[in-house]
Amino acid sequence: MEFLSVAKSCQVTAFLKELILRLFEINDTYSEQRLSRMMAVLNDELTMAGSFDISLLIQTDKRLQVIFKQLQQ
Repeated sequence: MEFLSVAKSCQVTAFLKELILRLFEINDTYSEQRLSRMMAVLNDELTMAGSFDISLLIQTDKRLQVIFKQLQQ
């Protein structure tokens, strides 16, 4: 299975949220096969999720402007 290789911002649906929460609750009762299937579904959901840019608001404080400009590069 090939996972996403770059970070992206995406809208988190109710299903995606529940899947992520369930993956954080993984314990010894989950078989490797079940975990693998859940990870495959997560990968599919993230791949299919629409991405969007997150714009940062430019602050009026000069010190913060320097930080924001660095983050945007």
